[in-house]
Amino acid sequence: MSRDWKGFLKSLLFIFFGAIFGTITTVIYLAVDVDLSQFDGLQILTAVLIVITIWYADSTHRMLEEQRKSRQKAEIEKQLEMLYYPLKDNLHNSYKRENSTMMQPFDKIIPFQSLASDRLKEPLNDLIESRNNSPDFFHLKEGVENKVKEDIENLNSKLNKIN
Repeated sequence: MSRDWKGFLKSLLFIFFGAIFGTITTVIYLAVDVDLSQFDGLQILTAVLIVITIWYADSTHRMLEEQRKSRQKAEIEKQLEMLYYPLKDNLHNSYKRENSTMMQPFDKIIPFQSLASDRLKEPLNDLIESRNNSPDFFHLKEGVENKVKEDIENLNSKLNKIN
């Protein structure tokens, strides 16, 4: 269960026990034969307080849910903008010339390598390390390109679900 739901349920339990306490207090007041004209005001105030508390708990829950969605959206956008789109362009612009591979510099991508999905981290690291020195560079490049394409599709799908 997420933290947001736990907080919401705790708030509901607090309200529930508050209502029980109010009921017990009412019974005690009736048992000692308190003037009912004074009690009616207390009953109304207790009901109003319970309604306000329920509204507040619901509003807080909705606000926390929106904040969670906003954080998720910002994280996905950061992954796409800082790693995936530049990496996709970099891989697309690589070519082979006279037995040497030419790559766009990875300098802009390396600091954001930690944003890669778990399944992309190792192949990406291998590709960066082998840049121009590996005979199977294009094999590595092809594998990374496929994973990047799939990850971009997954991240865009998650963004659409959040919105």
